[in-house]
Amino acid sequence: MQAIAGAEGLLALPLFVVENQEWTKEAIVLRRLLLMGESFDPAPTLASVRHDSGVGTVNAPYVAIGASCVQLPPWLLWGIDYERKNLCLLFLDGIQDGKSIYCTIDGSKQDMPGEHATTIRDLLLGATRPSDNVLLVDGRHLAEEWAGVRDRVVEGGRRQEGLVDWGVFDDATVNWFAGLLDADAEDPHALLRERLLDGRYHVEPDELRQLTLLFGRPADVRARLQRDVLDLRVIDSATLRPSNRDIVESANLLEALKRAVRFFAEQTGMGEVAPEELRKTDGSLDYLTLREVFVNQAIHQDYRDPSAAGQIEIHPERVTVFNTGYSLVPPEKLLGGGKSQSRNPLIARALRLIGFAEISGSGIRAMHRACQQAQRRAPTFESDRDANTFTLTLDWSQGEPDINAYWNTLVGVELTEQQAAVLDAIVESPSVTIGALESNTGMDTEELVDALDVLLLQGVVEQDESNYRLAEHLREKLG
Repeated sequence: MQAIAGAEGLLALPLFVVENQEWTKEAIVLRRLLLMGESFDPAPTLASVRHDSGVGTVNAPYVAIGASCVQLPPWLLWGIDYERKNLCLLFLDGIQDGKSIYCTIDGSKQDMPGEHATTIRDLLLGATRPSDNVLLVDGRHLAEEWAGVRDRVVEGGRRQEGLVDWGVFDDATVNWFAGLLDADAEDPHALLRERLLDGRYHVEPDELRQLTLLFGRPADVRARLQRDVLDLRVIDSATLRPSNRDIVESANLLEALKRAVRFFAEQTGMGEVAPEELRKTDGSLDYLTLREVFVNQAIHQDYRDPSAAGQIEIHPERVTVFNTGYSLVPPEKLLGGGKSQSRNPLIARALRLIGFAEISGSGIRAMHRACQQAQRRAPTFESDRDANTFTLTLDWSQGEPDINAYWNTLVGVELTEQQAAVLDAIVESPSVTIGALESNTGMDTEELVDALDVLLLQGVVEQDESNYRLAEHLREKLG
């Protein structure tokens, strides 16, 4: 206790991560995560800073000391906790065999590449780096801003605000969710408190809102949303009007997800699909579409915007998904697995815990590849920040497989049809020979060698004697 009291001057400073910074005419807008509360899943907030401000590195932990912001890597990193299934702080734990070893606050360890060990060595030998000056447009620095927020948090704690009363939620939903977490659990409420809330009894106001949306009774959900939850439609090609419709007016998100799964499966000829089956990460294009559409819409929707319910339209040859909430990741980076904290991090974590979602964009990539293999056009995305909307369109009409478009989006290089086909064959196996590639692609040895030379030069393929495999940085991106 004396040690912690002695460190109060440091611990009282704001610790944060900037996920994105965007220049506007009036200011630079930072999308940041404030890592000072009890929650392991902070919701992103926006801060407008002066044009001569901003941070030098995104997705890196900083501490604000007055107007100066000090970057904390390589001592602290912002990365993935694979056990908790969320983004978190990683603390330097040691260096061994040229690799740096980091651990989470719970002690689970992760090895990191050698460049962190090199940076650590350089800093210990006296290397320096400048701090970043960050001033809000009103003239305050981030430490001043945090002091006011901290006072409100402390006062809310004194008033016992944010106490979670599981008794006010829908029992059937809570029991269903707990059963997916642990079928043998005796106390569903205790299980959810431990696994979803990390043992906490109190949560922040936005977290309580997300819990209500997940597990709440219809009237409570309606009071929070002030709109319908979901509008499911089948569109008649002749009249362009709905021939079948199911409006989910006030159910919680988990119950809405169950209804949506059954509706989609029935209307697309998939037959009966139990919601519990969404834990599978592979399957047909129809299944991957179902999983990606409903799970991601639940996670990324802006539930503070009452202007429109989430909408899913099933046309004869396409599916269109619309919801409020522009994409926090630029649409062009969605396929590449661009990461950001969800608007609803507790909802996202809940669905990841039961296996309905992954930590990043692997679901979109899987759906894109399924389209390619089924010779269907790739999904398209439209994000409108001004209108605060996001639309995904999946065209189910038959078309030529667009292999090159997939790899061009993911890798950022232009490939010929043959080069893209070779790369597509390599990704299916940990390591392949030219003989195996001949069998998989139907190309002769000379064609393969020419294609492989280009892929090696572009750095997307690695060679180990007579074996070829996807480059390490792409293997990490594809998970």
